[in-house]
Amino acid sequence: MASQISNISRMCPTSSIAVLIMLLGPTLAEEPKSAVDPNPKSLQIPVETQAMAAKWVTQLGHRSYPVRQESLAELRALGRLALPAIEDGIMNSKVPEVTLWCEQLLPQAQNLDLKARVECFLADKDGKFKHDLPGATDFFKITGTSDTARSLFKDLWLSNNRDLFIALAISPEEAAKAVAVRRIDLNNRALSGIREEGNRSVPKSMDVLAVLFVESVIPERLLTTAMVNLPGRILNPCTVISQSSLRADLEAEDKKEVYAALISHWYDTREETRTMYYCLSSANSLKLPVPIKLARKLIGRKDATPMYKAQAICALGRGGQKEDIDAILPLLKDESMVTAGFVVAGGNGQVRSSIMLQDTALAMALLLKGDNPKDYGFTERYPNQTTNSTLRFNYMNYYFDDSEGNAKDLRAAALKKWDDQQPADKKPMKK
Repeated sequence: MASQISNISRMCPTSSIAVLIMLLGPTLAEEPKSAVDPNPKSLQIPVETQAMAAKWVTQLGHRSYPVRQESLAELRALGRLALPAIEDGIMNSKVPEVTLWCEQLLPQAQNLDLKARVECFLADKDGKFKHDLPGATDFFKITGTSDTARSLFKDLWLSNNRDLFIALAISPEEAAKAVAVRRIDLNNRALSGIREEGNRSVPKSMDVLAVLFVESVIPERLLTTAMVNLPGRILNPCTVISQSSLRADLEAEDKKEVYAALISHWYDTREETRTMYYCLSSANSLKLPVPIKLARKLIGRKDATPMYKAQAICALGRGGQKEDIDAILPLLKDESMVTAGFVVAGGNGQVRSSIMLQDTALAMALLLKGDNPKDYGFTERYPNQTTNSTLRFNYMNYYFDDSEGNAKDLRAAALKKWDDQQPADKKPMKK
């Protein structure tokens, strides 16, 4: 498939990816009723058939009208089997009429060939054969090979989202360009009041999943570069997820596992710090598993703000394991201000209790360890939360009360208490 796409590019050197998709046609034929052979060798076209098709392509330029019409009908009847001859006619024929007719025949032949390759791939349920279908290997690494995953892959490939897969087959750069244009469109639909038959035209799950998948298998920097010169801005790339029909589909038993896998993989592959921060909030909103890999990555980013890092630390506190304490330990020495805090009532009136990054790191390390932060002098802003409540793991929840001006002493005592209980190689407060 990838080689054929490359051939089309050579045939139409000035064409954009949009033209390639136009050649493939807007829709595909209905599924064949007969069983599909899972071996891609079954798609090979016999030499004699190719020779016969080549003859008919040549006759498209015959001086006799009946001969031209008969050849045209024969090529149409051959369907995908005439594809090599049709491509050759476009690339190499010196007769304008041959080229013209071949360009008109190409959509149907490409259409049927694409469908045959997708059906062949999906029929190979045991993965016995090597298939040349862009995106397939990466897709099933993410989703697994359940019936739901296979059905979704087929629907994506055989929908108008296949332009993204085709662009992926050409190059990561071409995929970035295609997905950038699609993302701008989806973002505009998510944020606008566009109406279709009285209903808001929210992005459909299928369209969003196609974008997320392709974005997750190309470097994010390519997408950022591709979007520079496009109209429209995307302040929060997660908006298109939350404002699409994905939210409802994630509640459907037959869809949520596969859909969640694709979204979570997209989260984990983000590289821009602001996007990573948005992803942590998005996962909470959609009730998806905490993107642990992303949280660990964000904690280590030098370009991340204290608030971004605090959010990542809290994500580890909520969804991580005891071994994630090691990722948090270096931040016990970080005195960066996360927030100036909130107003609390104290003996001296209303005092602002600041929260430092080391405060959040210590509170989450204690929760991961199984200790109660209150035993270390912390005050809880939301004291009545359940064990799994997201508010319990909010960086504003645990603070050292400064109403009497002793937050600095409380912090120092808490850190010393933690340090005293650690083995020699886990004493981050020691210089």
